Amino acid sequence: SMTVPGLRVEDVMSLSGLDHIDALFFDLEGHEPNILDHMNFAAVRPRLVVYESKHLGGDSARIAEKLSAQGFELIECADDTVAFRLAVW
Repeated sequence: SMTVPGLRVEDVMSLSGLDHIDALFFDLEGHEPNILDHMNFAAVRPRLVVYESKHLGGDSARIAEKLSAQGFELIECADDTVAFRLAVW
């Protein structure tokens, strides 16, 4: 195993001078909850989040509930989930 340094999405936004990100796409081979569980959605304000959901197992329903609670509509598409938010943040 190997430790790789990383940054939170909010940190990347701050370093880049961004006030929001329109779309996020994740294919992390089952590690999507590590990002989605800790993201401050009100700070990032995405309108679209696409993530690979086939490896999530029991985390799948919990992540879907979290996104729904943030105002996202979810569509399952093969191995991925598309979450979109029509309302403005």
